[in-house]
Amino acid sequence: MDKFYFLIPKNKPVFILILVLLLILILILLLIIFLKKPQESLTPPKISDLQKTIIGKTNSQEIEKNLIIKEKKELGEGKVEYNLETYINPVRPDQVIVKDGQVIFERINIPEQTNHPSYVKLSYFKERFGEVESIKKGSKTYGPLIETHIYSSKGVALIANPFTEEVYEIQLFKPSTAEKYIREFGEDINESGPIKEDLIRE
Repeated sequence: MDKFYFLIPKNKPVFILILVLLLILILILLLIIFLKKPQESLTPPKISDLQKTIIGKTNSQEIEKNLIIKEKKELGEGKVEYNLETYINPVRPDQVIVKDGQVIFERINIPEQTNHPSYVKLSYFKERFGEVESIKKGSKTYGPLIETHIYSSKGVALIANPFTEEVYEIQLFKPSTAEKYIREFGEDINESGPIKEDLIRE
């Protein structure tokens, strides 16, 4: 035992204090690890009862199995566009775009009947998300006075009538920037130039 005597601390109170401090430090580190908040999700929130997919999670097999597909288009670069059967707007149907097997975009038509459970107005989104991040005026489909309200950090865009606050479409995508949304999915935006169609609701 004498040869191990050097391992026994001469000042036991100090040694015990050091051990206690080390244990406290370990406990604090463990608490930080377990209580650390998860990173913000890159998936847009659940928006509507009419929503059919989860961005970044729903895959092409689920779409082809569970949804009624009106038309399927190969877009290249691993992208596939599905136009779905819809009673709300047959001219511009609900749409899902898949890239490399996962959903990256969904277009949802919103009913115009105010008593419909999925009817929604711009004020709902302002209350939920705050001030809109970007607004683009003019729509190739609905007319020059209609606006696209973009919450790019939430992965949500709304095509709506700013005068009545009626929402015509909800579009979901992976949260990014307004510029990226416009470049990839904002084909309906028409800030200047001729209008292809006029489907503004009476």
